[in-house]
Amino acid sequence: MNRRVAWVFLLAAGAGLLGLCKLASQTPEIPDPVKSGRELAERLRKAGPAKSASFDGLMLIVRPGKTNTIPIASRILVTESNWHVRYVAGPGLAGEVLTVVRSSSKPNEYFSTDPTTNSAAKPLSATELFQPFAGSDFWRIDLGQEFFFWPEQRQIKNQMRRGRACRVLESRNPKALPGTYGRVVSWIDVETDGILKAEAYDNRDRLLKEFLVVSFRKVDGQYQLEEMAIRNQKAGEETRILFDLSR
Repeated sequence: MNRRVAWVFLLAAGAGLLGLCKLASQTPEIPDPVKSGRELAERLRKAGPAKSASFDGLMLIVRPGKTNTIPIASRILVTESNWHVRYVAGPGLAGEVLTVVRSSSKPNEYFSTDPTTNSAAKPLSATELFQPFAGSDFWRIDLGQEFFFWPEQRQIKNQMRRGRACRVLESRNPKALPGTYGRVVSWIDVETDGILKAEAYDNRDRLLKEFLVVSFRKVDGQYQLEEMAIRNQKAGEETRILFDLSR
């Protein structure tokens, strides 16, 4: 499992975590935040997996006084023109199915499938992207990183995060509706272009969710994502995904 593929499963994103690169104590200002932001967002949109892969793990949905554990699987299929990321969550892996079709040249396409029937995959509308995946705190839009396709992208600063040098990217949604994301701030690892942290704000600029990389460990000489979490600040709830790195 290579670094780029590991991060693809992370909200359908790119690489593991390694290296000791650090920014200088005096971080230089960004000469052109808009230009830098657009270039960074474009690079992240185009960062696809090198080969097909599969992942299995557990999704822990933490609620006050209760934790619901759901098996989760992801299958990544790389084609000549795009790559498909399929998520299956639920008892016996027969629950909700979400497929994200990604391409370096056009916005994502999202499809939902009912695994209990033979019905065709249903395309999802923009509104449906802001609905939970399998009852978790992850929205469908999170798994596709749709915010990197928004028209307003700015690199607002460089900053250390967990001992890593990061570029901080602010993505704004000019057509944000109530209950959706109006702004997402992402801490992008300089060396790998992987997301270490992200904060999502609503259309009134109130913090809705916080995404964090919780842990990673060395597998076959490379650091791989082991656990990630997304926290619903408004509801005081959290969902964690744990990857099986033994395969």
